[in-house]
Amino acid sequence: MQEGFRVRTEVDETLKLISFSVRGTIVSATLTDQLIAAHSIVKEVWIYNRLFDYRHAIGHYEYEDVKRLKAWWVDQKPPTAPHRKTAILSPDALTRARINTFDPALLHKDENRAFETMDEALDWLKATTPIPV
Repeated sequence: MQEGFRVRTEVDETLKLISFSVRGTIVSATLTDQLIAAHSIVKEVWIYNRLFDYRHAIGHYEYEDVKRLKAWWVDQKPPTAPHRKTAILSPDALTRARINTFDPALLHKDENRAFETMDEALDWLKATTPIPV
């Protein structure tokens, strides 16, 4: 792992939101491993929306590793799990454009969207997502 690379995970039970803040130089395969491990912070991970914050990260997340994370996510979700949303924060316009055209076949009833600011992301997450009780 490169010096300074880290992932901080927080859970907001009120919003049913797991947030991941990635900082430092991204090591793509290691990032996927850490994100998968970090999901264990909650018991029923599939009832939470997710927010990935890459605004303080350097480098890029390889598509193969994104697919591996999504495959893991799909394996965790029971067939009757509710539709969930993932907001991704990035300062890079090209990265946001790529995320917003992500292959829908990999999303398994979920929705991904990229944003430049935390306020935009949280507004989107709160606007149309019913909070499970």
